[in-house]
Amino acid sequence: RLDRSDPAYNSVAGITDGVEVELEAGTTFVVADGTGSTLFWVTDGASLRALGSEAEPIIFRAEQEEPGHWNGLYFSGAAGSVLQHVQVAWAGGSPDGRYIGAIYIYRPGGSGTIELNDVVVQGSSTCAVWASDAGEQRVEING
Repeated sequence: RLDRSDPAYNSVAGITDGVEVELEAGTTFVVADGTGSTLFWVTDGASLRALGSEAEPIIFRAEQEEPGHWNGLYFSGAAGSVLQHVQVAWAGGSPDGRYIGAIYIYRPGGSGTIELNDVVVQGSSTCAVWASDAGEQRVEING
């Protein structure tokens, strides 16, 4: 956990440049700052495999239980990704209104399929999932 004096406190976490990341079941990310300043990006051919289980979900949440406390997960030009047994809580915040949804999927330039399997979104200040209508990348939502 970062504290407010750390220069990375207000930075964006992300996966880019074709990197593939797999998160283990039970992993939890806690966003400490507010006002929608933090996103978790998956862009430029990268992929995220967040493979939680029913007993040990992967959790992305705000420190404060306040709708829109942080932006959420953002996929743009991703090379397919899987969110399985994932919880996203208190997201959907966007000070400039540019990114809406706790899970924001901008499809142009992406490849593969973005799969959302047994994903729970709680306390979003906008919508749970937003996907652009442009592009060829598939989005599958199950459970």
